[in-house]
Amino acid sequence: MAPGPPVGAWLDSRPESLRAHGACLHSRPPRMRSVHLLAPLTALLLGLTLPSSAAPKDAERSFRVQPPAAWVRPVALETRDSRPLGETGGVHYALADIQVRAERPRVERYAHYARRVLTEGGIEEAAEINVTFDPSFERLTLHGVWLHRGGQRKDVLEPQAVKVIQQERELEQRLYNGTLSALIFVRDVRVGDVIEYDFTVEGDNPVFDGRFLASVETRYGTPLGHWRYRLLWPSARGLHVKQHGTDVSPSVKEAGGVREYVWEQHDVPALSIDDSLPSWYQPWPWLQLSEFDSWAAVARWAVPLYQAPARLPPTLQEEVKRLRAAHASPSARLLGALRFVQDEVRYLGMELGPNSHRPHAPEEVLARRFGDCKDKTLLLVTLLRALGIEARPALVHSAWKQKVESMHPSPVVFDHVIVQARLEGRDYWLDPTASHERGPLESFEPPPFRRALPIDEATTGLVEIPEPLRLEPVMEREESYTESADGQPVTLTVTTHWKGPSANQMRRNLSTASLKDVEREYLNFHARDDPTIRATAPLSVQDDPERNVITLVERYVIESFWLEQQREFTASTITRYLTRPRIGQRTMPLAIMHPVNVLQRIRFESLHPMRIRHQRDTVQGPASALDYRFWTEDSDNVLFLEYRYHSLADAVEPAQSMAHLEALKRMETHTGYQVTLGTTHGNGGRGTSGFTWFGVAMGLGGLALGGLLMFMGDGPRAFLRDMQARRRKRAFSRKFASVEGDSPAQAISLATVGELHARLSGVRCACGVAGAGAPKLEEVVLGEQHLVLAKWTCSGCGRGRHAYFTVREERAA
Repeated sequence: MAPGPPVGAWLDSRPESLRAHGACLHSRPPRMRSVHLLAPLTALLLGLTLPSSAAPKDAERSFRVQPPAAWVRPVALETRDSRPLGETGGVHYALADIQVRAERPRVERYAHYARRVLTEGGIEEAAEINVTFDPSFERLTLHGVWLHRGGQRKDVLEPQAVKVIQQERELEQRLYNGTLSALIFVRDVRVGDVIEYDFTVEGDNPVFDGRFLASVETRYGTPLGHWRYRLLWPSARGLHVKQHGTDVSPSVKEAGGVREYVWEQHDVPALSIDDSLPSWYQPWPWLQLSEFDSWAAVARWAVPLYQAPARLPPTLQEEVKRLRAAHASPSARLLGALRFVQDEVRYLGMELGPNSHRPHAPEEVLARRFGDCKDKTLLLVTLLRALGIEARPALVHSAWKQKVESMHPSPVVFDHVIVQARLEGRDYWLDPTASHERGPLESFEPPPFRRALPIDEATTGLVEIPEPLRLEPVMEREESYTESADGQPVTLTVTTHWKGPSANQMRRNLSTASLKDVEREYLNFHARDDPTIRATAPLSVQDDPERNVITLVERYVIESFWLEQQREFTASTITRYLTRPRIGQRTMPLAIMHPVNVLQRIRFESLHPMRIRHQRDTVQGPASALDYRFWTEDSDNVLFLEYRYHSLADAVEPAQSMAHLEALKRMETHTGYQVTLGTTHGNGGRGTSGFTWFGVAMGLGGLALGGLLMFMGDGPRAFLRDMQARRRKRAFSRKFASVEGDSPAQAISLATVGELHARLSGVRCACGVAGAGAPKLEEVVLGEQHLVLAKWTCSGCGRGRHAYFTVREERAA
C-alpha cells in the first residue's frame, strides 16, 4: 500500500452498528499494501503484541527472497533532498514506484519505495516496514532493503529477522480476515539516511472472477520526490480509468499485444487537509481503474454470490415455521424475522479470502448464530422470501453515501450490504447488523446510506434511499430544579425521553452496560458543575417497545446550589452539537452531525418571583438552527428555559464556513442562562423579603445587561465583586474547556507518526506549563478510525492530561 491516507476515512458519521462493527465489505480493491504508518504505530509505538499462535510456525514459508521479475522496469533513485521549499515533517518520500502486470491468471504488483529521514521523530517511521498480504490467494516476494548513508548503499535485508504476524486490525470490530503482516525493522537508522526497499505481491482475490480493480493515490500527506504508476495491460481487454481530483494523465505505448500505461510526477508537495471532513468527501486525488463497464455488470457479478437456497434445509424450514406460527400478519412476520437476525445472530465476520465479498450459506450462519453484514443479509433475505415477502440484498457505502454516484461502477465502492424488502406496495430498507430496533414497521427510519445497488438481474443502476428526516425531536430532556424552604437542598429531577432511532441506540447501550455504571456516569456528569450533588433514588428505566420510547428518570439533591448568589443553567444537551473545527478558514467541507433533532427544557421552581424578560427567537446558520424560549409561570416563581436544536445538512461548504461559525457563536450566547439573587438593602445577604431576581442570558449581551441591573441595585462595590466572581468562574471553567485533542472528535491530525512527540511538546496545560514528558500511549479504535490516546501528568500543576491524535494512514494503489 502506497504511503498516504485512505479515501473516506476522516469523520466517522456512520450508523452506530457500523461504528461498532466496522465495514463488512472491503471497499478498496486488491492493491499494494505496504503499511508505513498505522502498522508500526499499532505494533510498536503502542507495544501491542499477539500470542505466538497467531503467527505462522515457519515464517520463512510465508514469503520468499529473490530479485524482481524481468517485466519490472527499474527506476533510478535520486538520493538528493528534493523537498519543496517550506515542506517539513519527519520523513520525505524520495520515491514511490508502483508497477502492475495485469495478465491472467495471476496479477503481479511490484512496489519500490525510498524514504529520507529528516528528524529524530522520523526515524521510527522510516526504520519500520510493514507489508501486508492475504496468504489464501497472494504470495509475497521481498527483493531487498537498503540503507543509504554518505553516498554508500548498504544491503540491510536479513530474511531470518523478518517477522510475519497475523495482526487482525479489525478484530475489535469483530472482523477476521486472515491477513498477514511481514515486519522489517531496520537497525541503526539516523537522521539524513535514506531507507529503500522493494517487493512484489502476486495474486488476486478469486471472488472478482479475474476482473481487475485498482485505486491509485496521486498525492500524499508528505512531500514526494518521484511518483510513478506503471500498468501493463492486455490490449484485447477493456479498461476504464476515472480521475478523482487529479489531472495526471498517462503516457501510453503498445507492443506485442500489451498496452503500457505510465502515470508519473516529480516533486509533488504534501497535501494539507482540513479537519472535520464529511465521510463522503475525498480530499486525496486518486485514479480509479475498473474492468466493470456498468452498474448492471456489478449487480450481475453479485447475483450468484447472494443466491438463496432453492430448497430450504430443515433448520431453516423450522425457523420459517416458527415465525409463521408466532406472527399472523405479513408485517409482523417481517419484523419477527428482522429482529431474529438482528438480535439473535451476533455480529462476527470471518472474511477469509473470497469471503471478503461472498456470504456464507444461510444454514451455516443459522447453525453458528453469528455472521457479518453479508451473512446476516442473505439469511434475512432467505427467511423473508420463504415467508412470501419480496426481498433482495442491496450494496451501499456507509461513508460515501450518495457520492457513490461519482464513482466508476465497481464492486469495491461498497463497504456494506442491507436488505430492500417490499410489502403492500411500500419499500423498506432494513439493516440486519443493527440491533434492538423496536416500534411498528411504518415508523422505521431508513438507514442513512442514500444510494444502493440492488443485487438483481434486472438492476440497471443505483437507486435512491430516502434521506432520514427527523421533523420532531428524537430526544427530549427536562431538568427540573425545585428550591425548598428552610435551607433544604434543591431537588433535581432529570427526565429524558429517547424516541425512535435514539431509543434504539439507548437500548443497545443499556444492553451492554451495568445499570450501576450508568448511574455512576450520570451522577459524575452532573457533579462537574455541582460537586455537592447526590442521588436520592436509583436510575429509573422504562422501555416502551411498541412505541419505541425509552424514558430515563434521575433524582438528585444539590446541597450547594448557589455560588456567590448566582446560578448558571447550561443546555448541555445542545452544546455538544456546537463544536468548532480546528481549521476555521477552510478549503474543504465541514462535517455536521446529521440528522439531529433534540430538545432540552430546564425548569426552576423558586420560592420567590423572578423578574425576567420573556424571550423567544431562532438562530439559524447554513446547516443548523437553534430555537430558544425563556419565560416564567405561576406568578413568576417558575422559570422555563427551552432549547431545540436541529441540523439542516450534513456538511457546510467552504464558502459558508464563516457564516456557520458566526451562527455557532450566536447559538452559544443563548445556550446558558444566569440567575442572580440580589437585595434592595445593599448588604448582598439573603432574607425573607426584599429580593430582586435577575435572569440573564449568558454571553456578551447578557453580561452587559446583568452588569447594568446589578450596578443599579447594589451599587459599584457589589458590581465589582460580582465581576471578580465571574472572572474566577470563567478561569475555572477554561481549565475544562474543550480544546484541540481533548476528544476523539477533535483529535489532532498528524501526517506521520514521527510528528506525535513534537506536537506533544507544544501542548500547554491550563497552568501554563508546556510539554508532556514521557506520555503513556494507548490505541483507541472507533469504527474504522484508529486513534492514539496520549496520557501524562503535568509537571507544573500535577493535573492529569490527555490528547487524542489521528495519523493519516498510508495507502498503496
